[in-house]
Amino acid sequence: MILGSIRLHKGDNYGFRCNGTNDEIMASFFGFITLVIVLAKMHATIQVLEEKVKVAFQLINKLNDRK
Repeated sequence: MILGSIRLHKGDNYGFRCNGTNDEIMASFFGFITLVIVLAKMHATIQVLEEKVKVAFQLINKLNDRK
């Protein structure tokens, strides 16, 4: 097969040497991206919970001050 000016032969894996390292690199990259997404979601959830706890304590303190 001819692609532009590069001749690719079916038997040479189209210029890539796949001895497992590409799969390992892609798996590590996918794992890192997944970790970043999970940590970002956790951070957002923790901030929401912190705000809810703060509001709850403010309401409790207001109720205690009225007594």
